[in-house]
Amino acid sequence: KEISQSIRQLFKKRGIEVHLSAAVKEFRREDNGGLTCLFEEKGQVEAVSADLILLAAGRRPCTRGIHTERLGIRT
Repeated sequence: KEISQSIRQLFKKRGIEVHLSAAVKEFRREDNGGLTCLFEEKGQVEAVSADLILLAAGRRPCTRGIHTERLGIRT
């Protein structure tokens, strides 16, 4: 968590917005070459315009049924 908090603070200082747990609805390329992203966060649909958009999708391992305990893998 310390690393992610440091990165978020660095982004904030540089004017980069971070939206956690947001569901992307649509990307649009604007006539001026910019991008618009529509997303839902906390029950509200929002739109942001940007030159670049970084999208990261979180994952959790699905290890049910693959006998990780027998292999000595702790999850």
